[in-house]
Amino acid sequence: MGGAVDDAGVLRRVRTVALRAGRGRRGAGAGPRDRPDGVARQPVGAVRDRTRRPDAGERPGPGRLAPAGGARRSLRAGRRRTGRVERRRVAEPGRAGVRGAPGRRRPDAGRRAGRGRRAGPGARRAAGRLRRLSERRATAAVPADGRQVRGLAGAPVTVIDLGEVGHHDEPTPPPARRPRGRRSAGHPAAVALTALLLLLTLAGAAPGPTRLTPVPVPDVPEPSHLIVGGLLVLAYPSALSPAGSRQLTAIDLTDGRIRWETSLSPRHQLVVLEGVGDDVVVTTDPGGEPVSMVLDHVDGRARWRQPGVAVPTADGGLLLEDLHVDRVAVRGVEPATGAVRWTVTAGAATVDYRPGERGVAELVVVTSAGRAEAYDVDTGVRRLAFPVPPARGDHHHVARPVGDLLLVDGEPGRLAAYDLASGRRRWDTPVPTPDGWSVRSCGDAVCLGEAFGTRVLDPVTGRVRWTSDWWAPVASVAGRMVGVSADGRQGLALLDAATGRAVAELGRWELVHQWRPTDALLVVRPVGGGRQLLAELDPTDGSLRVRDVLPGRWQACWRRQGVLVCWRQRDSIGVWRMPD
Repeated sequence: MGGAVDDAGVLRRVRTVALRAGRGRRGAGAGPRDRPDGVARQPVGAVRDRTRRPDAGERPGPGRLAPAGGARRSLRAGRRRTGRVERRRVAEPGRAGVRGAPGRRRPDAGRRAGRGRRAGPGARRAAGRLRRLSERRATAAVPADGRQVRGLAGAPVTVIDLGEVGHHDEPTPPPARRPRGRRSAGHPAAVALTALLLLLTLAGAAPGPTRLTPVPVPDVPEPSHLIVGGLLVLAYPSALSPAGSRQLTAIDLTDGRIRWETSLSPRHQLVVLEGVGDDVVVTTDPGGEPVSMVLDHVDGRARWRQPGVAVPTADGGLLLEDLHVDRVAVRGVEPATGAVRWTVTAGAATVDYRPGERGVAELVVVTSAGRAEAYDVDTGVRRLAFPVPPARGDHHHVARPVGDLLLVDGEPGRLAAYDLASGRRRWDTPVPTPDGWSVRSCGDAVCLGEAFGTRVLDPVTGRVRWTSDWWAPVASVAGRMVGVSADGRQGLALLDAATGRAVAELGRWELVHQWRPTDALLVVRPVGGGRQLLAELDPTDGSLRVRDVLPGRWQACWRRQGVLVCWRQRDSIGVWRMPD
């Protein structure tokens, strides 16, 4: 009897340890809900792809147990082979995927039993005692139904067979995935790419009021283009093609309808395709004597023809240049009739213009002998004349208006700046003695391009604001500059105009060329699916706002009068009307 008591005590401890290990509300085989065959039980849905529907009357839920089908099949097979119950090792809670009942303490002092977790040391010691107890009962009789085994003193003892998780007749569950820790924000390029893909998705999913309207255009070879008076004028082949037969086609930008077509003189090289008012002005060169004509925007009829190269002015006027090595002549003509209004002539000289918002605002003539003259383009009246250094050759290397300055070389290794309002010399600065340098306007500064970088000069004092051997300014807006990388592969950057510091590096974007510097800056870049992303640059922080996704891959884009025109090397163009 004492042995039976000891055995019962061992089994109670086994049930207690099993309960602490998380085997449901009751110990396995220790309550009225236990099945009579003593089959091990598992939580419903504990192991993926091995769950069963609950028996009739059972209600699956947190802490509910369901028979393990694999353990049952294994037990029956063992009975058929040996006529007795096989000893099974105690299943580890981690491998069985057992979860504790709600409100119970988790096993092993707060450790969570789950996939890959082992049972605590108490459960393993109890399992060892159970195995040793079974060995001492080697002579015990096993009834045919296998429901009970009598101990040494004849006391009924229930044997708990938990089965073997992952038995050969059950599908092996997939291996546990490695836990993923919380990731950091990641590389800026990856973050930018993710944001870009999101913007693309949003832009392609829901067209908004900022979407562009495509304009159908004919497929013509090598076109030059002009936007004027609500028309898209295509000249093909372009000015870069050899002389030959050329065609002009005017397309209505509202509906893509062809308004008129005309042919140019054979064997004439196209030099100028510009707009004057709403009409079209064209200059062709048959071989040394350029000829200009104005075409009516309604039907393409030629209004008049005259020698010279056409230059539209800011106020809707028109100039005709006749430039030779030893003499120059500039005429102001009436655009509607071609009547000459005034003429300026000089010997060997360099002719240039101070630009306005929509065209040239002032004519500047710098003679090779060393005299600068400024003329009003509307009346031809000379407004100012002042001396400058004479040219070292036939002409000056640089004689260019930049802002309210006239920049002239002449003195060896020096560049001089003159005030176009007074003719006073403001400053001079050293430049490389070879001709491998250039000068241009960049915002409110003067940019001096050299072989190994760019110098940005203050226009008032001529002092160097900053230099860069990597970023070359190409545009300016709202007190910022947009620079392109020296190798051309790093794309664009938004620069502080005062210091040259990169406010934001934009990456592989390309700037959209535009006529008016006051317009918002647009940039494009290729994206997946053979498309082009169009975005607007915010000059305050360098952020980009997606405007549209354009079909096709384009080499260069221009914006003028609310129309976007893109060109690619396969001699085709895309045209879109931009929203107001």
